[in-house]
Amino acid sequence: MLSVRATLVRDAFRQYLEALRGFQVVLERCSLKGWPDKKADLRTAFRIQELLYEQMAIRLNYLLTDGASEDATWNSCTSISKVQERLQEGWKDSDEETLSKSNGLYAAIQKEIDELRSILDSDGLTAPLKMARRDPEEIAAGHAISTRLRELDRQLSL
Repeated sequence: MLSVRATLVRDAFRQYLEALRGFQVVLERCSLKGWPDKKADLRTAFRIQELLYEQMAIRLNYLLTDGASEDATWNSCTSISKVQERLQEGWKDSDEETLSKSNGLYAAIQKEIDELRSILDSDGLTAPLKMARRDPEEIAAGHAISTRLRELDRQLSL
């Protein structure tokens, strides 16, 4: 059973990932406007991002169920960025090896990320993404996700 603090971290991070997914839908739509020749690369880039969100969710679940559910472990997660830091920069090779061997979905996601990265022309994405950042729909979505992130950070800081 998860502690109260671990449950709070899990729920806040899940809400954050959902907000990111919603923002990504808008960003993808805005970046595709006027760039039909970049559609394949944009779709590949956004698919990679979706997989990275799923990867983080699986990593968090792994940490929560791997005996690390006591409050002391999660008290340092006082913001979404601290949770992300643990799931990315703080992710250990031993965590990766164990999770890859024990979770077929995780291993498949990692394989797909690697395959998609190998075919992605990321240099060709600069202009469509720059244009999307000026789109009013993207600006509104960016503001909404920033607001949501601040709300989730407030919850985790308590």
